[in-house]
Amino acid sequence: MNLLELIPGVGSIIEKVVPDPNKQNELKIELAKLDTQEATARLGVLQAMFQNKSIFVSGAIPALIWVFVLSVTNNYILVPWARGFGLSIPDVPLPDSIVGLVGFVITVILGKKYKDDEETYYSNGQLKNPSKKRIQAEVAACEAAKSVSTVATVDYDDPEAVDARLKKIAREKGLL
Repeated sequence: MNLLELIPGVGSIIEKVVPDPNKQNELKIELAKLDTQEATARLGVLQAMFQNKSIFVSGAIPALIWVFVLSVTNNYILVPWARGFGLSIPDVPLPDSIVGLVGFVITVILGKKYKDDEETYYSNGQLKNPSKKRIQAEVAACEAAKSVSTVATVDYDDPEAVDARLKKIAREKGLL
């Protein structure tokens, strides 16, 4: 949720307290960065869990799913196939609680993937949770606005300032 949208007065307070339009934009960009950092942290919880070096942290959900998949493979593919050749192999049924837990975990994982791609809104039409694509677009826009705001601080009436800025850009591009 964007603080500038959530609290409409913040934008006008910034405009009243800070007279410089460039500084106003910088403050608004910082607020947008805070919003995107919070949303990115919220979306990266599972990713951090899966990247953990401990198998007990990163492997818990995948292990549960693999046990379920192997049980289903055994009971519904391998055992009937082996029985077709006359072998007597017993089923290895999973308890209903494990089947329910696996179903819940898979539903949550798929729901999270769906939720990451969807945006939710309050009843008044205000954005509540942005999608991943919107967050990435806002971060890119913030970076673009930041680079534009540094260009706007050059005094174009001062030839020396313009010359210094052009030399700086040329150095950054590797032309000097």
